[in-house]
This record gives sequence, C-alpha cells and structure tokens, in this order.
Amino acid sequence: MKKHKRFLINLSKIKSNKVNIKNKINKKNLAIIGICIFSLIFMINMFTGNQKYHLYEDSEEQLQYKRQQEFIAKLVPIAEKNYKEFGVFPSVTIAQAIHESGWGESGLFVQANNLFGIKADESWSGDILEMPTQEYVNGEAVTTISKWRVYDRFEDSVRDHGKFLKENQRYEDAGVFNAENYIEQVQAIKLAGYATDPEYANLICNTIEAYSLNRYDFDLGEGNNDIDK
Repeated sequence: MKKHKRFLINLSKIKSNKVNIKNKINKKNLAIIGICIFSLIFMINMFTGNQKYHLYEDSEEQLQYKRQQEFIAKLVPIAEKNYKEFGVFPSVTIAQAIHESGWGESGLFVQANNLFGIKADESWSGDILEMPTQEYVNGEAVTTISKWRVYDRFEDSVRDHGKFLKENQRYEDAGVFNAENYIEQVQAIKLAGYATDPEYANLICNTIEAYSLNRYDFDLGEGNNDIDK
C-alpha cells in the first residue's frame, strides 16, 4: 500500500515536471514568435516607407517633366508661325526660349515676359526693365546692369525674337537664314553676336537634342534636312 502511494506521488511529480517543462517551452516559443513578428513588422514598415519616399521622388520628377512639356507645347504653334514669317527654325526658337528664360522661371520673364533676353536698344520704343546680367568679356564672366524689352504677353516676345533676327543685318550676313538645319542656324546666330557665352551654340544644340525639338522643324519647307548623328 505504501509502495503504491509512493508510486502515485512520484507519478504526480513527473506529470508536474512535464507540465512545467511544456509551459517553459511554450513561453520560449511565444517569445521567439513575438520577436519574429516584431522583426517582420519593422521590415514591412521600412520597405513601405522607402516605397513612399521613392513614389514622392518620382512624382516630383513627373511634375517637372509635365511643366516642361507644357512649356514646350505652348511655344510650338507660335514658333512654327515664326518660321513661316521670319525663317527661324521652331527648334531654335524653343531651345533659345528654354535656355534664356530657364523654362519660363527667370526674373526677366516673370517681370517682363521677355523669353529671349533681348535688350532694349535704340530701335525699341516700348517699356524697359533694368536688371543685372552676366556678360563674357575677354573670356571672363562680368555682371552688368542692362536695359531689357518689356512685352505685354509672352507671344509678343516670341514674335519679336524672329523679327529681331530678321531685321538686324548682321544675322543675315552671318548666314542665319541660309542654314539648312538647326545646327547651322544656331552657329550663325552665335557668330552674329547674339550671346557672349563661348559655349552658347553648344548649349542651344544640346537642348534641342535633349528634348528632340528638331521634330518640329520637319515639313515646314526647304532647309529642314535631317541631321546624321
């Protein structure tokens, strides 16, 4: 009888130990599972956070691209009309407007609707705005105060650009209107003294090529030959 009782006591202890061991294992497993879940949530948050950041970056780039395309689209019909009236390739007109006005964000454009940085010389009878500019003298950049033409609308600035080139004999003499493509015309405009920056022709041609602006030169008449690159 005593043996039987002792046996039951030992059996009870064994069962109790098994339960304790099982509880310890369960707690340990729960701790591991908790750590895994926490790590997974942390990684998901990091990933989605980065994704949101990249989406934000992309949206900024997309907005900038949209603004640039809208700026170009606004200029195309006037630039094409200018070609028919004055003989300046649309690609050249648009690229110069982009470069000179910084995509329409320059102070000169904002305050005077002056897209091309055309100065107010003796032939100009309209309003004038004085603003600083950077000129190149003997290869060095110098800041000076210049007088600029003021326009009521940006369309007036585009038309005056073609008129300015056509009516100034030095551009005719430099071969601006005999050019067969945008490269020749831009080089002739630089040769005639439109800008003092020694890299001006390269900058305008690079802009034309970067945004495929020469596609607007096709089917406008003679002198719009495709350029082998």
